[in-house]
Amino acid sequence: MVERLPMPNVGDELHHFGWNACSSACHSDIARDTLIIPGFRSSRLHIVDVSDPRRPQIRKVIEADELAKGCGYSGPHTVHCMPGGS
Repeated sequence: MVERLPMPNVGDELHHFGWNACSSACHSDIARDTLIIPGFRSSRLHIVDVSDPRRPQIRKVIEADELAKGCGYSGPHTVHCMPGGS
């Protein structure tokens, strides 16, 4: 079953979702239970808990200024995992 999750902002242009762990980590203890959803136009990152797929929940929204301050990036487009499976 696929559920819907209302997003908190208009105009984010949600784009190229990704998991918190790569598929290469399938034999590890890392759970693929979190979607990272970039907002291309807004530069927000949405962290969504999908550990219960029937009840997805927004865990956190990283605002554009926080993203820029933390890593210097804006306009996140595509999510990729880091080396090592996470």
